[in-house]
Amino acid sequence: MRQNNNEFDLVANTSQIVRVRMGTTTIISKGSLKIGGSAVVKGDKILSATGIYDRTSGVLDAKEISVYLNPAPFKPQNFEGVLKQIVSENPFVFVATVGGVDMTVYTTSEVTILTKARKPASVRRFVLNDTVRFYGARRESNQSFVDASVIRNLDL
Repeated sequence: MRQNNNEFDLVANTSQIVRVRMGTTTIISKGSLKIGGSAVVKGDKILSATGIYDRTSGVLDAKEISVYLNPAPFKPQNFEGVLKQIVSENPFVFVATVGGVDMTVYTTSEVTILTKARKPASVRRFVLNDTVRFYGARRESNQSFVDASVIRNLDL
């Protein structure tokens, strides 16, 4: 796929190359997100493209384009990092640095907060630079946001 301004070449299943034009009203989705044409990059897998196709020129004026988004990064997983900031206590929201990346962690009232020994803990005992481990899923809208269901403070 080669992108040029608001169009790109798409190799169809039949090895036919179709030029896809994106207009200002073209709806482009990647996973559950709506994106702009500049976010479609070389290597993206196009799941579908609908619109008006001109057979003589081989151009599709697209109305809707669906781009594949790998769901693996958005599945719940464990993260471990250093507590950088406590944004609020109720609901508990904090920023932790995980692998050099700051992640904002959001919780609900059902969150489980534990010590290193897996005993119940209070967020009031958390201090900056504590090592925290949390289980949750990244948001598609912003991969540095995590919705956590379990938090462990490894320094308690």
